[in-house]
Amino acid sequence: MRAGLLVLALSIALAVAGLAAVQKAADHQAQTLIARVLPYAGLGYQRLWAWPWGSATAWNLSLQPSALTRTLLGLPEDSRLFVREAWLRGVDTGPDGELRALRLSLYGLSAPPRRGPVRGLGPARAFSAAELGLRQLRGEAHLQLQPSGADQPPMLTLQLRLEALGEADLQLRLEADESVLRGRWDRAVLHEASLRWLDQGLAPALRAALARRAGIPESTWQQRLRSPQGWPDGLLGPALALAPGQSLGLRLAPLRPLPLDELRLYAPAQRADRLGLGTDAPPARPWPAPRPLPGWALP
Repeated sequence: MRAGLLVLALSIALAVAGLAAVQKAADHQAQTLIARVLPYAGLGYQRLWAWPWGSATAWNLSLQPSALTRTLLGLPEDSRLFVREAWLRGVDTGPDGELRALRLSLYGLSAPPRRGPVRGLGPARAFSAAELGLRQLRGEAHLQLQPSGADQPPMLTLQLRLEALGEADLQLRLEADESVLRGRWDRAVLHEASLRWLDQGLAPALRAALARRAGIPESTWQQRLRSPQGWPDGLLGPALALAPGQSLGLRLAPLRPLPLDELRLYAPAQRADRLGLGTDAPPARPWPAPRPLPGWALP
């Protein structure tokens, strides 16, 4: 009997030691990630728990864009993003340590009302939640990195749901390094991309906000959208003309991988053909299953 209890106690001690080692390694990896993203954003979390099978959960995350990121995206100085829970699963790295696969779910996304001034580049100014008729932005996001065939970069997919605004389904196959985070998209190589947007209120809210910014009646803005000659920036017009429940698709399918710095060699009228631009994006994928119960973030 005593021998059985001793074996049980040793087993529990080993299990606790194993969990502690997993937790320590997860904390170290989290701090490494925070250091890597620091030039682009400040990242923090309240609590992190790692599971022995390779999954992890973090609670109460905050992300504050750096000055460079705010300028590139046209965000105000006090921009901040909060995440109530983040679930990481299915992480796979190659022999060289390169990330090949993962699944990341972000629950309880929110962006508080902004107060600071916007110092964006030209017209690329972000709209505040108040301008869109909301108290604050709330949503949920699911990101997945999937390995592809030989000599192909992995496929990155993102599903984003914003309350009262709509749902986005993005699929992207792109060769890139960290320089894209500094705005150097010209160094990336595009293989294919598609985006499907299901509008649930964003387009009407943007029409009203743009009319207010331009100082014209919303009816005048609507008349401009009815004419192809009045569409601003090409596809932006059809996107703004959406009604709740309608969707818009966009696909980029170049005949061969396209280094984006080559686009400057083409006249604007030729770039759409080189990109393989079309509006035949695939239908939106089913929305992921509801959030798993604590402790069941299985691979």
